[in-house]
Amino acid sequence: MIFNAPDTLFKGTNSVLGAALFAKATTGSNSQSFLPNSTYFGTLAAAQRYGELYGTNLTTSAFSFVGNWGSTPSFTSVTGTDSGFMLVFSSGSGSPLPGPGITLTFADGTWTNPPVCVPSPGYWVYNLPGISNGATFSYIGTPAPSTSYNLTVICNGKQN
Repeated sequence: MIFNAPDTLFKGTNSVLGAALFAKATTGSNSQSFLPNSTYFGTLAAAQRYGELYGTNLTTSAFSFVGNWGSTPSFTSVTGTDSGFMLVFSSGSGSPLPGPGITLTFADGTWTNPPVCVPSPGYWVYNLPGISNGATFSYIGTPAPSTSYNLTVICNGKQN
């Protein structure tokens, strides 16, 4: 079998993904199309940005510090909703201890099932507490004193 050569990423009969996934296989003079062609796939793959339409905007009062972030850590700002947000905060002075965390109490109440949340950057871990009204995120390592940090999260699941 010889596959068509790719020429673009999504568009055209010979797209990279089309060649890999929705290829025409040719054996001798017999040409067969096993799955929808890449033009069809390109249409399925194209999407606009997704955004939350109805979530309540979070405020810093929805968050609390867990563990030792040093003396008087503070939340600076938050942008987003329960389903996706970016939190900016500062560790306190003194000597923060390893593995502190941050807890969010969802602004729009409980989820039908606890959501799956993905934190970023990579030095954050989502703790799977099995609760539906909030989420806890742990910092991997020991935070530096008096330093600004951010926590960006996307949560997905069945809400209310």
